Amino acid sequence: MNIDFRTYKEKVRSCFVGKTIGGTLGMNLEGNLDYHPEVSYYDPVPTGMLPNDDLDFQVLNLEAILKNGLPINRYHLGELWSQHQSDFCPDEYHIATYNFESKIFAPLCGAYRNKFYAGMGSAIRSELWACLAPCNPDLAVKLCREDACSDHTEDGIYAEMFLAAVESAAFEISDIRELMEIGIKYIPAGNRLGAALRDTVAWWDEAGDILTVREKILAKYRVANWTDVTINLSFILLAMLSCEDSFDKAICNAVSLGYDADCTGATVGSLFAIINPHSIDEKWTMPIGNSLLLSPGVVNAHSPRTIDDFCDLIISVAMDVKDYYNTGVDFVGMDNIVRYELPKAWTDNAEPLYSWKVGDRSSLVNIKPFMVEVLYSEEVAADPEKSNKYTVRLTNLGDTDYTGTLGIRLPFEWKASKNSFDISLGAKAVAEYDLEITLPADRQRGTINIMSLDFDVNGVSFTYDAGLPVTIKWEITDLATNEVSYREVSAPFFKLDAGSYRCRLHLFSPSPRDIKLVASGDRKFVAYLNGKEEMSCGGDNYIPAFHRGKYNTRVVMNAGDNMLELVVADGDAGEVYVSFGLHYGCGRYISAMEYVPEY
Repeated sequence: MNIDFRTYKEKVRSCFVGKTIGGTLGMNLEGNLDYHPEVSYYDPVPTGMLPNDDLDFQVLNLEAILKNGLPINRYHLGELWSQHQSDFCPDEYHIATYNFESKIFAPLCGAYRNKFYAGMGSAIRSELWACLAPCNPDLAVKLCREDACSDHTEDGIYAEMFLAAVESAAFEISDIRELMEIGIKYIPAGNRLGAALRDTVAWWDEAGDILTVREKILAKYRVANWTDVTINLSFILLAMLSCEDSFDKAICNAVSLGYDADCTGATVGSLFAIINPHSIDEKWTMPIGNSLLLSPGVVNAHSPRTIDDFCDLIISVAMDVKDYYNTGVDFVGMDNIVRYELPKAWTDNAEPLYSWKVGDRSSLVNIKPFMVEVLYSEEVAADPEKSNKYTVRLTNLGDTDYTGTLGIRLPFEWKASKNSFDISLGAKAVAEYDLEITLPADRQRGTINIMSLDFDVNGVSFTYDAGLPVTIKWEITDLATNEVSYREVSAPFFKLDAGSYRCRLHLFSPSPRDIKLVASGDRKFVAYLNGKEEMSCGGDNYIPAFHRGKYNTRVVMNAGDNMLELVVADGDAGEVYVSFGLHYGCGRYISAMEYVPEY
């Protein structure tokens, strides 16, 4: 199909201007759970663009594409987490960052240990993929999955897929109901997110009142986490249905609904502006200007200075995307385009990159000279009481045959069922190598453990590293019977049956630490560190975040051995969550901590 280039260019620029306006409008109400029908303009009126993660990560994703070229993939986009994060790591971002530091890569890193897998963090990054693949929802969805899987899974991924599809289609379609049907086909049947979007349309048709529909959404889908995609995408859809073809009303309605108001305002602003790029009044653009500012926690970024420059980069890359992926879209009437040269495409066989499924426990360790993936067991973390199974999968994307060996190196006293494999990998071939790993049960358990994959193929030697997380051993005493049991858990959270319990965990710290303890869950308990009561958890508001969770406190960890103890009140079955992190910025996991199995 043909797209008028000038119209495309206007829509791309308006998309990101609208996103900046909506995000700025909603920032003051981010996290506010009330309805605010009085929203009509900036309050306070800004004197320039306000930095926002809604735009930050899209700038960083684009930088990764400019540096690495095509095809776009989760390995290269992972640079966002390993190179550009400092103290700005809330919720799913800090979990993704910690997983990357532990050498656990996408897509597994978006699911493992992640209580925020259905947060808004990836949904807000959808516009880049739509603008790179206008009028091609299938491609926009394929590309955005590579982005979303770093810090989300399930509905967290489907939310970005839905929005990328809707925004891509909006380059040629303006009807919001038709757009919703296009987007919802990428959400598997039966998912909570898809059901909520259909409910929102039905409730709007039935009531025609924004507050009534808001209350119905919350009555059926409310959860403690106000960044939940099901709630916020329903609000986005409700704002679009109720806007009466007005940009002003669309963004104000979105923000007035509360919850993740800066994200919903930004997404509605961008979507509306793609549909109607001439709908934005100067009263919205004048206060924020054209400068592009990133959040202070983003580091090592080489970002464009203005929104216009950023959009020019997107448009240039879109021309390469069109040619590489054979999108069937042609731009007519092209003029005044600034082209930026991408590196030469590093493979012409991209489809194997995109063959993973949501929920796969695979970690893409590297992509050259062939794809290297590690496939983990269902529990992911290695259990010292068991033989732990892994698979190393090699996928040859090119036409060169590879022969040689694969060696396995593990931490001290860990053992592998095989220490080496012979490799014979033909052109476009896939090979899998299974191994079992055992580790000593009586050793301190580092939070970061590395399996080194030593390749010697075609006369060249190289090594890739993969993370091997280890289970945490809790001593659990049933306070009704005094029966003591031990449980190996694979993440900072675990479930308890109905009853009352004492849960103990030995910890080793290499030095004294002034840190933050998060102790949350849907069970009531009191947390003690080295015999001192530190905090009580009320069993409500289960948001295990370092910076905004209700149940966190500053503690001092001793050098050497420490004892954490949870005394869990009698109650129904539920879950407890415990983790330690930095107490400044948004917080991030502390990796220099070891779990001691002795009791």
